[in-house]
Amino acid sequence: PDMYKIVLLNDDYTPREFVVWVLIKVFYKSEHESLRIMLDAHTKGKSMIGVYTLDVA
Repeated sequence: PDMYKIVLLNDDYTPREFVVWVLIKVFYKSEHESLRIMLDAHTKGKSMIGVYTLDVA
């Protein structure tokens, strides 16, 4: 199956807590990994979540 790279982009509107929640619930990341991904996006502008099939992406 085709695979898709998912990248989290920073914005000034989405609450950090919601981003962490989505990473945990949708992408099955741990709380620690979710916080790291969110903070990377916040400080660097973007962060890679992972590579997934279309049904997850």
